[in-house]
Amino acid sequence: MLKENVTPSEAFTGIKPSVAHLRVFRCKANVHVPDKRQQKLDLKSIECIHLGYVEHRKAYVCLHRSSGQIIESRDVVFEEGDDGGPSHVKIGIDEAEESQ
Repeated sequence: MLKENVTPSEAFTGIKPSVAHLRVFRCKANVHVPDKRQQKLDLKSIECIHLGYVEHRKAYVCLHRSSGQIIESRDVVFEEGDDGGPSHVKIGIDEAEESQ
């Protein structure tokens, strides 16, 4: 039997899981275009829609509506509709993962 306010993952590992990477489904997402793929006057990011998360990597799945292309990226700026403005997310290695 689990204690109150404890996730199964936390009960098993003793480490509270982070939910900082979770974003609103179908919100506007600006995906950064790497410098290698840009030409002189190209945009530095493309406007997409957030669809979800990549299964075996730390990345987001986004849809570029005008081309129909599905993009997996770790460097995304989300506009979730809150008053705080866009939130920039760059997924990296967590401190908890470094210690393991």
